Amino acid sequence: MKLRLAAMAAATVLTAAPAPGETVPSMEAVKREIHLEKRARLAIRYARATVSRVEALYREGNSNEGAALLLEIQEAVELANESLQATGKPAWKKSKPFKVVEIATRKLLRDLDDLDKKLSFNERDQLLSVRTHIEQLNQKLLMAIMTKKRKK
Repeated sequence: MKLRLAAMAAATVLTAAPAPGETVPSMEAVKREIHLEKRARLAIRYARATVSRVEALYREGNSNEGAALLLEIQEAVELANESLQATGKPAWKKSKPFKVVEIATRKLLRDLDDLDKKLSFNERDQLLSVRTHIEQLNQKLLMAIMTKKRKK
């Protein structure tokens, strides 16, 4: 029980949105990361930090730049998923890095829901498609963690 709580606390710290004074690496820096599990964590962290930038751009009336950043968020989540798959580790057996990213993706989906409530009706189309795609990736990740592949 204590181990599970410690793992959940570590997952929260590793994937939390950055503190006000903390810097977030750029997408290029995330892509250059050699360690695949760390790249996945950084990509999700980048995606969560970008949501506030998207909100600010839409608030200022820069909907084209906001839509481009939404696609960058989707790209970051895809990169995280691809990085975890490239480790070659089975998600159901070595689940910690997969679970960390799954929890962070779920938090990202909540952040996107909050953003959806703040946008005007006309600006929600792009957000809806990005959110749907991220939700599908989250479901695949969760199923990989929860289901054990059967031997043939």
